[in-house]
Amino acid sequence: MASSEDIPREYLTHNDNDILGLLAQTPIENTIAPGDLETVLSISPFVVVPGTFNLRDVGGGNAIRPNVIYRSGTLSGLLPEGKDVLVSKLQIRTVFDLRSARERAAFPFPDSINGKNDDIEVLWCPSDTPPTDTDIKNFVDLPSESPESWSGGARGFSRDYLEVLRIFKTSFQRVFQHLLDRPNDAVLFNCTAGKDRTGTLAALIQALAGMADEDIARDYALSRIGMEPQKAYLTAFIKKWKPDWTPETPGMRGFSNVRAEYMIRFLKDAKGTYPPNQRHSNWAAEYVYTQLGFSEDDIEKIRKNLRSAPAENGV
Repeated sequence: MASSEDIPREYLTHNDNDILGLLAQTPIENTIAPGDLETVLSISPFVVVPGTFNLRDVGGGNAIRPNVIYRSGTLSGLLPEGKDVLVSKLQIRTVFDLRSARERAAFPFPDSINGKNDDIEVLWCPSDTPPTDTDIKNFVDLPSESPESWSGGARGFSRDYLEVLRIFKTSFQRVFQHLLDRPNDAVLFNCTAGKDRTGTLAALIQALAGMADEDIARDYALSRIGMEPQKAYLTAFIKKWKPDWTPETPGMRGFSNVRAEYMIRFLKDAKGTYPPNQRHSNWAAEYVYTQLGFSEDDIEKIRKNLRSAPAENGV
């Protein structure tokens, strides 16, 4: 497992989930030791694909079968051997790119997956309307809140993720249509960091499948590990986007970190926004029904498709 120099001894005999959970709590300003990082990035749900980062399997538990839905940060650095892994090993034929037009222009995918061949179809899935400009003040802890509660970050990101649900309806509908019609065709979706837009979509799929909130939040927090190889790139991206923000800017601690508490708060708020009712006991099903336009039968079929592979002839 990981080195005893950086991981407490009592964790060395624990299972992979313990190691992942421990390193996922690393503050963003701290560096994960290279040896430990290499080790954990080879542990499921992470998947090693040269030239990518934060790429992992959305499934693998009882709620969602493995090897059909993947998530990642941008594929703009994908290497030829990485593309071979996507196609030959992971059997991915469709990529849903959730980035904006500006992000795609600044960091285009390589020609090998950019419409120049038929191996992988890249579908651009932007927001229906531009997102609200991020206000760093939304991520500030209130005077009455302990920093250990991460309340400012949880509040700020929940607000952002609820907006993602509102402005990505067309794109999310395309993803769920794929899960309904082509359940045996592996798919990958990405944004820039593979954390926020990607994390919201992953949480929606996981919640619809019946995954427990704690497990969804634990998976979300793994982006802290997955982003580590490209932390400098992502920091520079934020600096270009918001040049006035510094590590000392109030709210930056909450904004910069990745915490399970953020996802727990979002899931709580999503249940309030799309409340379970007599029709649906699950907020995600209510969202997919009322906001994406899928029928009750569609939703049940998607759930079944997520749990087990249907026969190719549909029977």
